[in-house]
Parts: sequence; structure tokens; C-alpha cells
Amino acid sequence: TVAEALSRHQGPLRLPAVRVVSSDVAEALAGTQGQLELSGLTSLKSVQLARKLAADNEGFLDLSGLTEIEPGVAAALATHTGWMFLDGLGQLSAPAAAALASHSGELSLNGLQVISAEALKHLARHHDDLYLDGLMSLSVVPISSTDVARALAGRENRVSLGGLRTLSAESAEVLKSNPKVWFPSGIVEADR
Repeated sequence: TVAEALSRHQGPLRLPAVRVVSSDVAEALAGTQGQLELSGLTSLKSVQLARKLAADNEGFLDLSGLTEIEPGVAAALATHTGWMFLDGLGQLSAPAAAALASHSGELSLNGLQVISAEALKHLARHHDDLYLDGLMSLSVVPISSTDVARALAGRENRVSLGGLRTLSAESAEVLKSNPKVWFPSGIVEADR
């Protein structure tokens, strides 16, 4: 079987065309010796495989094909050190965001267009550069965009919000208080 053949593989294994792996293949890949790269994955359910990918790709891990992530997998990936790209995620649960907040290194989540206030507050605790260029608005229920802006402006490292289309004047002032927060100029809504 494929799983058996993979379990015997020695050395680096780069499989960028692989999109989905069965649980048997995931288990076999997690046990391989040598660096493993699966940059084309669209689905990752195995915590063991996530740990292997996090460990093997120190400095740079691109899993931008993933469209969803479970908290256990997020926690395993958060052990990675360095740049991590998860730009294919369209949504992120609060537990997964809490897990990713512990990641050490730049974190790119540019595919997120909508996020809950709770998840965004977790991400605001991430200690390195954070890229959220897919977010078009900071208005999330049940808190105001100003409260979200305060959480993001309190960060010590860069946060990029290049996709914002609207922003209240108050939120813009809060974000401007931190020169490491970037958002497009000219999008501020007039106060009503």
C-alpha cells in the first residue's frame, strides 16, 4: 500500500501536489525520517502529521491550501518556529485562534474575511508579526470596532490590515496610536 511504502521512505520527501491524505497515509507520513513538505494540502486532520510538518519546516511553513483547521491541528502547527502561512483559511474558530496565538514567528492569515471578536482577541495576543489582509471590516458582533481596534493596537509587533474597506474615525485613531499597525489610508468613514 501507499502507507507502507511511505513508512519505509528515508530522506527528504516533498509532495506539493498532494491535496488530501487518508488517516493511514497521514500516520505513515508522520512517521517518516527526513524533512516532509506537503505545501498543497487542502485538508489536515492528523495532529501527528501537523506536528511533523511544524518540526520539519522550521523557518518557513506554507499550508495556504488549508481551508479549515481544527483546534488540535492548530495547536500542533503552533509549535512551528518562523513564518507560517495559512492564507487559505476563510474562517477561524476561537479555540483554533487561541492555539495559533502561541505560535512563535510571523503568522499570515490573509484569507480570513470575517472573524469573531473572541477569535480576533486571541490573535491579538500573538507575539510576532500578524497579517490579516483579508479582513474587510473590524465590525464584529457583539463588540464595537473600537474595542477590536484597541486589542490590535495594543500589540508590540506589526499587524497588517491591508484589506480593510471601512473603518470608523474612532477606530482609525486607536489604530494610528501604534505605528506598527498598518491599514490603507483613505478608508475612514465620517462620524455620523
